[in-house]
Amino acid sequence: MSIGRKVKIVVSGKPSYERWTIYQWLMECKDIVEREYSIRVEVLVCDSDESYPFIIVNDKVVVYPPFEEGYLIEYLKKAIERIMGDLEKEHN
Repeated sequence: MSIGRKVKIVVSGKPSYERWTIYQWLMECKDIVEREYSIRVEVLVCDSDESYPFIIVNDKVVVYPPFEEGYLIEYLKKAIERIMGDLEKEHN
């Protein structure tokens, strides 16, 4: 994996404490994930009609993340590993 790869993470949902908190947790772990996977991570927020926030990673919906920072990080890492595996398959 090269540092040129970029992963876009969108926290989507109605403006709420939960959405803001999940966004903040993602911003806190962004550098760790970038170093661990040698990728660039972009974290964005998007308004939607959903009452509970959800995460979209590279246009793939990760349904309703856990509302606990440690679980959220593990959840995110699994999503990134799936995406990176899919990218590797495309290049081979």
